[in-house]
Amino acid sequence: MFHVPYASFRPFCRSDDSSKYPETKKRPDKSDLFEFGGSERFEVKIQLSIQLIPSPAPSYFKGKCLYTEPKPVTQFVTHLVMTDKKHLILRGTTWYINYRLPKDLQPYYGNKEKFVRSLKTDSLKTAQALRDGLLLELDTQLQSLGVNPRGARYRELVKQIRTEYSQLRSNKEFEAFDSFYDIDSLIHNGDKLKAAAVLEATGNTPPDELKAPSTDYTLFEVGELYLNHIEGKKGYSTIKNTKRVLRYFKDFNYNKDISLKSITRPLVVKFIEHLRVTIAASTTTTLIGCLNGIWNYAHDRGYVETTSVFKDHRIKEERSKPKSYRPFTLQQWKQLMLELTKSANTDGKLWIAPIGLMTGMRINEICGLHKEDVYKESNGEWFIRVHDENRNLKTESSTRRVPIHSSILPAIQHLKTVSDNEFLIKEVISNPSNRAGTIGTWFSRNKVKHITTESDVAFHSLRGMLATAFENANVEEGIAATIIGHTKDTMTYGLYSNGIKPELATEAMNKAAVELTTFIEHFPKPKKSYKITNN
Repeated sequence: MFHVPYASFRPFCRSDDSSKYPETKKRPDKSDLFEFGGSERFEVKIQLSIQLIPSPAPSYFKGKCLYTEPKPVTQFVTHLVMTDKKHLILRGTTWYINYRLPKDLQPYYGNKEKFVRSLKTDSLKTAQALRDGLLLELDTQLQSLGVNPRGARYRELVKQIRTEYSQLRSNKEFEAFDSFYDIDSLIHNGDKLKAAAVLEATGNTPPDELKAPSTDYTLFEVGELYLNHIEGKKGYSTIKNTKRVLRYFKDFNYNKDISLKSITRPLVVKFIEHLRVTIAASTTTTLIGCLNGIWNYAHDRGYVETTSVFKDHRIKEERSKPKSYRPFTLQQWKQLMLELTKSANTDGKLWIAPIGLMTGMRINEICGLHKEDVYKESNGEWFIRVHDENRNLKTESSTRRVPIHSSILPAIQHLKTVSDNEFLIKEVISNPSNRAGTIGTWFSRNKVKHITTESDVAFHSLRGMLATAFENANVEEGIAATIIGHTKDTMTYGLYSNGIKPELATEAMNKAAVELTTFIEHFPKPKKSYKITNN
């Protein structure tokens, strides 16, 4: 039934024949509304052809209350139908939509808080239809970003109303429920979502015009809940990989969210094949494991009934020859040193390539060094201790001692002196998830811009250049392998040797340096402030 606004009917006056007219009572839950009461209950339906007569409205003459027959309520019902102006404003004779954008959508609309657009019509009925269409488009866009506010609210509404309905039904208080959750009133007030929720909660199917959203939980909706759940309980890498695989799945699914029920095992297999084009098997296994964690979280809470479609996938690593890197030519190296010297705005950037060449260290190993890793050995020579304690090193053989050649020692000691944090290269502290990220990107851009675009000539080439120098200097294979920290499958030497004496390592490095003399000549010139110390 429709609840009639107070302004439509004035309070009744008593008269001798007032018993044939129902009294009105003020609704306790709506301070500004009156509803018909007494022995009568009028059902006002939105059918403009039906003319219903309510209780008569009074008129006054010389202080006496007289009853007159009121006009049919056709005009009143028309008013109810036509006053759904939610998110609509009239400017002159043209209707506009005026909708406050959710925060997730604001960046896509110039960071504006409101979506305002002319509907180019003076018809309220047409404006209502256009508004509904635009709101549906915005909602679809929001859900494609992994946000499902309408679905989440609808699900909670259905749950809440179903509970209340069950309680009132057991107490046989049907009228109280009908009064509080009046469908027509909800539609009139523009809350079609709640109207649909009432129908579903009471065992009815919402009509198409109410556009009830799905109550199924989506991958990104549950993913967000799962991330909040594991924060502080799981490690940084787990959280990072979970966010990473959600992005990958969104790209795979054409930048759209997807309900958990829609994800099938064949779809997961296709996703795995999609990942394996660019991602190693071990990493893919880790990422799929993160999705399995999301599914198990949803299953434990009843969001999805089936067991995980992300578990028990056999992801095999295809054996292939390791990628080989070509060395920089002397001319390329000379030009590279000139360009890096001009571009470097820190000492760390200035010396990253020479350090890489004379130690054979990977760029992430260099950027992960702490000041305490630079130390003096028992033979009086300076070494770098490269170990895997919080360094995320690639292989066990990467834990090693590397002698520091005299061509880079002043620079390394200077870096250690000027660093105001625990890292040898102080600027890497700003990027905890990828210490080498900024410097590595800077090096690659300069290499591509000024030297070559070939991917097999890169920072990693410096390791091979040192290995070649060891070989040409007739350094024993085991000693060279121990210094460089390379696995035997990628060395042309053979088996490793561990625990070599410091003096043997220093001697081997000096021999290799002779082979690299023409490259060392183009190193940056140490500044006067660079001083070799005994600390």
